[in-house]
Amino acid sequence: MTVQMIALAKINDPAGLQEYRENVGAVLEKYGARRSFAAPVSKVLEGGPVDAVALLTFPDADAVDRFYNSEEYLRTA
Repeated sequence: MTVQMIALAKINDPAGLQEYRENVGAVLEKYGARRSFAAPVSKVLEGGPVDAVALLTFPDADAVDRFYNSEEYLRTA
């Protein structure tokens, strides 16, 4: 069963964001994930500051855990 992960990001280093984008795609692919949606956030009504949101789709919950805890992802984050 596919599982979706919502990522909310506060971007402190716009130059670093470009490097992250270049590197994270291969890591997502390794764990069978794809970006379903990614966009800047223009207004937050509640909660902390958020600059961007992404919806990632994985083949299953185990794939999310393996991705999020992988050495490859930790190096890019």
